[in-house]
Amino acid sequence: MNLTQANKFLKLTDEEMEELLAIQAEIDADETLTGYLLDAYNQIYVENRDHKQVETQFNACVPNDAYHGLFYILVGIRNLENAIKIFEDHNVSMDILAHTLQDTALWIRNYKRHNGYLGLASRSWISVGFKGQLFRLGRMQFEMTTIKQETGLPYLKKGDPALEGHVPQGEPLDHDACMESYRRAFPFFEEHFGYHAKAVHLKTWMLDPEMKKILPPESNIMQWAADATLLPVVEKMSDLSRFIFGTPTIDLKTAPRDTTLRRKILEHIEAGGEFCNRAGIIMRETIMGK
Repeated sequence: MNLTQANKFLKLTDEEMEELLAIQAEIDADETLTGYLLDAYNQIYVENRDHKQVETQFNACVPNDAYHGLFYILVGIRNLENAIKIFEDHNVSMDILAHTLQDTALWIRNYKRHNGYLGLASRSWISVGFKGQLFRLGRMQFEMTTIKQETGLPYLKKGDPALEGHVPQGEPLDHDACMESYRRAFPFFEEHFGYHAKAVHLKTWMLDPEMKKILPPESNIMQWAADATLLPVVEKMSDLSRFIFGTPTIDLKTAPRDTTLRRKILEHIEAGGEFCNRAGIIMRETIMGK
């Protein structure tokens, strides 16, 4: 599948397509770069190697930090036909695949807002969609997974089937819309994959209790977080900086303070506060009522 055909799913703008087509032409004209593209595809999509380890290898040998990450979109497109087959085999609408893969465009545009040029920061994340393992159902995205840690809860244990929930950027975090996605997700995976999840599992900076110190209870984030029961696991490396500031770390001297959330986050850090990722669960019975 070529880039133009893939764009029926990705919905990239003319500017984004022009940039990617130019990169593809440069790769096609260079035997070494073509080899890198094929090798990256095999390692990520055939051998299922850790994406970040693969990135370390190719970021160093493909020009401009793997074309500021856009290289991995071209790698992923090589697997798109396999993703389509997964959806077809399980009678899942191509509209859901398209809605899911449009996350790629959101990340490209987010990168440009923060850097002034096209690129991709979340390089490993987009491979989940191109592998056919991610499903956007309304406001939220879901993967089939299992609980990876002890929960300390009598009704959910390590190894139990679950749905990993993700909140894509680009729309308000409307509580009712997220609840509708949860209610849609359980019967969807039961019908199309025979997968009976016990809970939705979430892991994000938005579940960090520290957020209660800077956001009012009626805020969208706090209303969303209130549905989840926190698990003991604490991940000290927060992804807050990447989502809110578009950078891997926060520079207090240069970080923008142009929104209330950004300003409050920076003020909290300046006062000695820290942020982390927390995990939480919402049980099926809580969502479905049975």
